[in-house]
Amino acid sequence: MSFLDTFDGITDPAARTALFFNALRVDWRSLFAELRETRPILDLPVMAVVTRWADVVDLLSRNETFRVTYAPHMDPSVGPFMLARDGAVQNWRDKAAMRTLLRWDDLPAIRATAAEIASAALRAATQGAGGVFDVVATVSRLVPLKIVQRCFGFPGPDDATMLAWSRATQADMFHNLSNAPALLQADIAAGQAMQAWVANFVDARQPWANAAGEDTVSRLLRLTGLGLSGLGRQGVISNVCGLLVGAIETTSQAIAHRLAGEAATREADLQAARWKIAQLERERTEQR
Repeated sequence: MSFLDTFDGITDPAARTALFFNALRVDWRSLFAELRETRPILDLPVMAVVTRWADVVDLLSRNETFRVTYAPHMDPSVGPFMLARDGAVQNWRDKAAMRTLLRWDDLPAIRATAAEIASAALRAATQGAGGVFDVVATVSRLVPLKIVQRCFGFPGPDDATMLAWSRATQADMFHNLSNAPALLQADIAAGQAMQAWVANFVDARQPWANAAGEDTVSRLLRLTGLGLSGLGRQGVISNVCGLLVGAIETTSQAIAHRLAGEAATREADLQAARWKIAQLERERTEQR
């Protein structure tokens, strides 16, 4: 039975949504192929799913009509943030400043950090039982965390706290489609704790115009201290928080998905090789 046959046979809105997300996790390629062919716009209780290229490009090109819904989740957490304000002055101003500060010539240091953390995880795995290790815990979340700390210049109180802030904010801001109150409250608590830490951190570095360092936060403080960023104290705090919110979970998910795809490809190749070997063995046996 196809996805849509099952979907149309369900009347409960929550069950329809659950079916969609399960299909998305299990076989997204087949799901979107069916939708593009049969129902290119799928109405769900919490959103509409657009599947054809032309429609997607059209929507993304009209972000002042089809706006993001982040503000109720971001503002009480990390403060007024540019990602929740498509087309607004704050979005243009803050995005321009942060793009200037996140420089392409930082990439060698970022790559070196990623290589160091990943290599350490692989070395530890070779010394453990069976050479098995948790990719998410030791690589895909830890690498972007260390980039935030070392390259972006947001050291935070400790790894565990920063990872908890990251997960709580990301889960509500970008994944809480049903507006579950528990996720929102966890997001607000994490974001406010993060704001408090960042506020103390940046206040201790006054005067900002003299902030030393070539990490992103140090550059932001200097630019703001010289009156060139257009940001106030709250804007600085919110954008520093945004460095963590936007970096860790999204990067981790991309790494995990890529490795899962690679593993599936290698497993398919291995199965094909086994089949070929078995076929050759049968042929040899028949020739005898």
